[in-house]
Amino acid sequence: IPTIFLKNIDLERSIYNSIVLLIVACPCALVLSIPLSYVRAIDVLAKNGIHIKDINILENILSIDKVYLDKTGTVTEGNFEIEYIKFKDERVLEYIYLAEKYSNHPISKSIIKHLSNINTNKKVDSFKEYVGLGIKAIISDNEVLIGNYNFMVKNKVKVSKENSIYVAINGKNVANIYISDKIKDDAKETIKMLRNSDVKEISLLTGDIKEEALRVKKELELDNAYYELLPQDKVKLVSDKKVIFLGDGVNDAPAIAKASIGIAMGINGSDISIQSADVVLNSNSLNRLVVLKKIAKKMKTIIYQNIYFIIFVKAIIIILGMTGYAKLWLAVFGDVGISLVAILNSKRISLT
Repeated sequence: IPTIFLKNIDLERSIYNSIVLLIVACPCALVLSIPLSYVRAIDVLAKNGIHIKDINILENILSIDKVYLDKTGTVTEGNFEIEYIKFKDERVLEYIYLAEKYSNHPISKSIIKHLSNINTNKKVDSFKEYVGLGIKAIISDNEVLIGNYNFMVKNKVKVSKENSIYVAINGKNVANIYISDKIKDDAKETIKMLRNSDVKEISLLTGDIKEEALRVKKELELDNAYYELLPQDKVKLVSDKKVIFLGDGVNDAPAIAKASIGIAMGINGSDISIQSADVVLNSNSLNRLVVLKKIAKKMKTIIYQNIYFIIFVKAIIIILGMTGYAKLWLAVFGDVGISLVAILNSKRISLT
């Protein structure tokens, strides 16, 4: 076309400029650098015990400023210790031991360990576990209920509200189990780091009673604490907003699946919560969530750096090519060279 309108440009020169433009206009650099940035980010996260099931998580997590945390096993260690069991008749311990023996809940395991010296000839006729509430067993023709306050109320057992696990036999409260669960050492520091990463709301979701929930809220300086929640209550809370939910237990699985981004603590987490999650943390440390946000932010920064750099350099070479000042070697640099620069820049995605 230039040869038709400009006398000083011959056909050979025009073809040469066209080849320069064709080479430099190749989108290889963009096509390679963006997906490679995602691959690099996923690789870095995996090496730090964070496993992503959907790469879109890395984009979406930066737009969510609300984090909801389960309590037991998430902000607390989940290693329950039995402080003491309040009872009047020592025979009650046999019923507690037998009923808890069939449950896989972490609290049940702690109770079994605490009562490991119990010997009994009683027989368990039936057993049923109610998620988020407690267990019911028929032992030697006696109905045994072990669970939280809501479970007792539901079964019409009269109890005074306190931070304990209740034991009822044949409709009467016969024992209370008092447990302790320590807050994780890094929990408070992680909360501060999350706030520094543009998180505006951090709240606690727990099935525990009000007093225990408020104690944890105060100690960790959280924004809100939702207490005495059943699994369906957690689902409702995470469904109403764009939120990141972090949990580990069977009770948390529905909320993990329903949240905008569901994250499961993988080491002590239940299989169903891991399967439901978008992200699995192969660690009991809460700071993995901070690492996830940090890498996602760094990845996005690198991607935009690559895009701006590639377009800027290519635009300059295209202008030079159209005016006849760009040589073929410069066009090759504008394609292959820029691709290599962008790929090497993607390698900068790391924790440091």
